[in-house]
Amino acid sequence: MSYSLGAAVINSTLISLDSNPTWKNGSHQIGSIHLMGPAINRESVSRDTPFGIALGDTVSKFHNLYQSRG
Repeated sequence: MSYSLGAAVINSTLISLDSNPTWKNGSHQIGSIHLMGPAINRESVSRDTPFGIALGDTVSKFHNLYQSRG
């Protein structure tokens, strides 16, 4: 779980884990990630970005929680 800029830490960590052969070969999985009001670009979680790919590979459940303005 992270709030605001903590989402950048999760972004970096997941990309790092996804490129780590020991992690990938060990069939490790993160149960869930909750981003609350993440201070990251909305498109960065798209499936065709490094973060999006890492989410798909390493996380069972992903929640991006924010309140839209408008």
